[in-house]
Amino acid sequence: MASSSYRNMKIQELHKAVASAQQEFSAAERKAVVARLGAKAAKATAEKSRLQHRRARKASKHAKKLAVEAESLAQDLAGILAKAQKRLAKALKKMGPVKVVRKAKSIRLSRKLAPSAAGKVAAPKAAVARKATLPAAPARPATDGHLMPPVLPGSASKPADPSV
Repeated sequence: MASSSYRNMKIQELHKAVASAQQEFSAAERKAVVARLGAKAAKATAEKSRLQHRRARKASKHAKKLAVEAESLAQDLAGILAKAQKRLAKALKKMGPVKVVRKAKSIRLSRKLAPSAAGKVAAPKAAVARKATLPAAPARPATDGHLMPPVLPGSASKPADPSV
């Protein structure tokens, strides 16, 4: 019987060793799962920061491109402004000196036309006559709290189309 009790003791020790090994194994598996989740989160964070850096670089390139375009446009506009100022100075020189005419309530500036430019300026009498012959549009009261478009002469009672 001594040998069977010895065997039972060895079997019990082996069972305890197996149980302890299983506990250690399950603890190691839990640690592995936590490590995998941490690695997955770190990988996602790294990818997110990589994409953010990439977007920042693209935005920087776009900003530089816009700055170059704006500078080019500013140079073009400066050239156009200089040309316009030259044309204006030339036109003012052709018109002659400025003469100040004072009236009772207002001050009016008039230019004395140079002899060469006197024949070139004509008063637009036809346009003035056309403006005088058009009747004023009658005011219409608003019905729903909003202003209605004016009625054009000769269009009966239909209001003018505002989308045109």
